[in-house]
Amino acid sequence: DGALFTVKYDDDGSTEALTKENVRFFIPPTATQTDLGGPLSDEEAFGTENSDEKISMESYQLRAELAQLVAKTGDKEKASALYEEASSEAMEAGKMKTATEWSLKASALLEA
Repeated sequence: DGALFTVKYDDDGSTEALTKENVRFFIPPTATQTDLGGPLSDEEAFGTENSDEKISMESYQLRAELAQLVAKTGDKEKASALYEEASSEAMEAGKMKTATEWSLKASALLEA
């Protein structure tokens, strides 16, 4: 296309005509952009990894929460089975108090 750009150098004030292929446009960085205009990664923006992306819940905790929701729908047998599964997983993880609590909830659902 033959377009020429006149570039002025900061260090000595000299100018030069360059073709488009030899020019990389400079976009001033902002708080959320790199010097090339793209978004910053979490590490670049905050200096650390984004810990929000990491879930600290174990599968047995999620299963117990699901059991609680299923119990609210009235399906006591399914909720009891989910509490038992959560209890078994918690026991395998060494969470005996939690495992006992969920096992008792499972039994109570079947008795009610």
